[in-house]
Order: sequence, then structure tokens, then C-alpha cells
Amino acid sequence: MCVYSEFGWRPAVGLQPSSHLHLMNKQFLFSLIALFFLSQPLWGQVRYHLLYEQDLGEHFGAENLLAINHAWSKLDERYLPKHLFSEDKEWTNRAYRFAKLLFIDYPFAFVLPSLQHEYFGHGYRARQYGSQVTELKLTLPPPFQLETPNVRYRPILDRTEQEQLVMTVAGTEANAIFSKKIHRNALLSEKLDYHDALLYLYANNDLNSYVTFGRGLGGDVNTYLNNTNTYYQQDELTTKKLFSYGFLSILLDPVNYYAFQSIFNYGWQAQAKTRVPFIRFSQKLSYLPKFRFSLSPFGPELHYENYFKYKAQLFSLAFAHSDGTFQKYWRFSGQIWNVKLANPLYLTARGQFWKQPEFLITDDGQVTDEQGTGAAVITTLYYDWQREPGLLGLMVEVGYKTGGFMEGERLGQGLILRGGLSFNLDGSLK
Repeated sequence: MCVYSEFGWRPAVGLQPSSHLHLMNKQFLFSLIALFFLSQPLWGQVRYHLLYEQDLGEHFGAENLLAINHAWSKLDERYLPKHLFSEDKEWTNRAYRFAKLLFIDYPFAFVLPSLQHEYFGHGYRARQYGSQVTELKLTLPPPFQLETPNVRYRPILDRTEQEQLVMTVAGTEANAIFSKKIHRNALLSEKLDYHDALLYLYANNDLNSYVTFGRGLGGDVNTYLNNTNTYYQQDELTTKKLFSYGFLSILLDPVNYYAFQSIFNYGWQAQAKTRVPFIRFSQKLSYLPKFRFSLSPFGPELHYENYFKYKAQLFSLAFAHSDGTFQKYWRFSGQIWNVKLANPLYLTARGQFWKQPEFLITDDGQVTDEQGTGAAVITTLYYDWQREPGLLGLMVEVGYKTGGFMEGERLGQGLILRGGLSFNLDGSLK
């Protein structure tokens, strides 16, 4: 939930991006394919990050909150027993673990995505628009509290209607970024810890729960639906349509099922991590699909994500497009993780290329139209100075993005720069 100012005005100025973006996109795609086949797929270890970026954005929030959850899971593993009673009292221990899930793990896993949604989602876009957060309210989940979290910020002036639409959906956008980080770790390790499973079910289904379980009747999604129909002067976007997308997003994500299994396995048999199976094409190559939907300033967007694993090397290719309610647009994206360059250097790279309709954004007080093609290329370099007993190293992320809408990034063009520590506590807190 967010509190924001009313829509402003809608000027129209047209600017076309340069054609060199087509060449840049092809070059990056070929580079990803080359890295996939020519890299040394020797290492698939999960990395957590203590990250810094000036904007305190959605990636900043997601990585740091996931690191906090990782640290909590290690402390839980060390200090909270899986069997409170003697092991022969099986049903009593099961009752204890399910009670722990309800009274400790569930509230903790509710607060972190709530913070990501409110402060690093709505709050990030507010900061990007020159405002400041004035109040942040976090709550416990039902049935412990029936109030919902929310954030308030100073009034936002002189922003276009499409920028206000981005603000409206920024909370669910931020949790889409959060869920991608958890999804990444699960596929890299091929295991899902029940702490991460609880986080994933909330963050990944933040938008889905709005539109499928009644929350879409109010709050961010209802505001988005009304204002998008008003902006495009149509009444084509309906709660029924959003319900179908949300339902399919829940149904067609295998990791949703693995998350439920992971939580149950902990409660029933004290198993902290559950295997994440892929579809095996051969001994070396495996595959896992995912379908999801999101909300953009142009209407609903449908995403078809494809994850491949060759030996230990994880690689993704994704395609997204409008649902056709308002205007047509599309985007391609690709990413490769943990490419070994030379000890102790590793590389992760991602890129995205899109074609979008009219998109009016404000930059230094001037309104420009970022309609047309755009792209982003982002690389992360890791220097690992310790592998055992736990991973510890430095990381720096550098990239560039042209103007246009891309989940988790600024709306205008510019340099992307993040940095910090990478680590993994597995093996360190025994």
C-alpha cells in the first residue's frame, strides 16, 4: 500500500533513441552465448551480498534483505533445535516445528518483503522523483495483526501520469526483484532452504495475491487499474483479466511448489533444505521454465522465463510482451552467473533490449518521450579472497541503461554502479 499525490499533467514531446542500440543488443547476446559455451562451468556456489548504491533502490533492498535472511537462517540452524524433545517423540517434535514456523519464521518472512515493498519499492521511486519518505509502518502478518504495512512520503509534483503509474506498482515491482534473487540462489544450488521458501512465497506472489485473493479490490492494484484505464481512455483492463494472469503466474512457477514442499519438509521431518529438480535434457543440460506477469506504465506485461543449466553454469533467456490491452511492446533479456575468469575472479552479466510505446518521463525538469528501442547492459565482477570455510570477497556492479522502463532500475538513461561484499556463511557457523 502507498500514499501518493494525484496525477499531474501530460505533455507530449517526441525523441527517438539511436539505431546503434540494435547492434549493441546483438553484440551482448552473442557475448552471453559465447560465455555460456566457452566459460569454465566449475562453480555454482550461491553468493549473498552486502550491497551499497546511492539510490537505495530495489536491488539494494533485495540483496541486503536476502543477506539478513541468510544470516538469520544460520543463527537459527545453530541455536534453535530441530528437535525440542527426544527424537522418539516424533509427533511432539513435529508440533514444535510447525509452531516455530507459525510464530517465528512466518512473521520474520513477512516483515522483510513488506520492507522491500514499501521502502525499497514505493520509497525508491519517491526518492527518484525528488521526494522523501516521511513515515514507514511495518506490521506483523495476519492473524497477529490485521493492519497492512504502508509508507508515506512528501507530495510529488510535476511528474507525468506514466511516472505516477510506475510509482503505484513500485511495491510489487520491488518484490519481483526480491523473488528473482531467491529464485537465482535456489537454481544455482539446486536446493531451497525453508527460510528462503517462506520469503519466496510472499515476494514472488505479492502481485499475484493482490489480484487473486481479493486484495485487488483495493490498494495499489485497484488504483493502477483505474488510472491506467483513465490514461488510455479505455475500460479494457479489468479485475477478471488480472485475476487470470495472477492465477497462471502461481500455477506455472515450479519454484512455488518447491517452496511449499520445503516448508512442509522442515515441519514434518526436520529437513532444512529441499532439492530443486530441473527438467533433464541430458546428463549435462537441464531446464526450468517460469511464467509470471507484471504491471508496467503501458499495461500488464507477460513474462516467459527460461533457465538452463549446463553442468554448474546457470544461464537464462526471457521474453516479455504486452497483453494487448492497450499498446504493443516487448523485451528480451538474458543473464549468465558465476563465469570463472581466472582465480579468484568471477563474472555475472545480464542485458535487456526492449521496444516500448510512448513513455513520458521527467529529467531535470524537462519532459522527454522515451518511445522506441532501448537497452541495458550490466556486469558484476567478483574477487573472492576466501572460499573455505565460508565464501568472502568483494564485488562491483557496473552497467549502463538507456531511457525506458525496466524493472528495478531508474527510468532515465545513465550509469549503474553498485558495490560491496559477497559472502556465504555455509560452513562458517558450525
